[in-house]
Amino acid sequence: MTCPSQNEQTSDLLLEYAAGRLDKVRARELEKHMLICAACTALRDGQSAVWDALDTWEPASVSTDFNHRLWQRIDRLGTGSWYSRLREALSMANWKPALPLAAAMVAVVGGFMMDHQTRRTIDPVAAPAHSQVSALEAEQIEQTLEDIQLLRQFNNVTNL
Repeated sequence: MTCPSQNEQTSDLLLEYAAGRLDKVRARELEKHMLICAACTALRDGQSAVWDALDTWEPASVSTDFNHRLWQRIDRLGTGSWYSRLREALSMANWKPALPLAAAMVAVVGGFMMDHQTRRTIDPVAAPAHSQVSALEAEQIEQTLEDIQLLRQFNNVTNL
């Protein structure tokens, strides 16, 4: 017999044996093998300990008024006004897991904004090389400045 702990195809034999679901012929073969194989014996003993622990485990008892309290709580949730349910949904307790993520995002965005702002303020006078003013734009700017000067003169005359 090949060792079940070394072979993936027969590794479930030990689990079946520990659960008591293995047929008698295979169980005898496995018991003979376990007399000479320490690894299989350790697996069997570990699985037996797990099964014994599960057999002795007792679940916690449920109180007698559990169902009644549960239905009362469900009824209370359904009868509240829409704004109280909204307030409860938006309460701080529901957002606690998202606060660290939000703080990290604020730090990243703030750092990004500060980094890009400092790059702009290093040399605010120098224009980038790729932005050139065309002749038409220069004429428009000159005309606008002349219009502003004319309006100031007109304003000075009307104030006299």
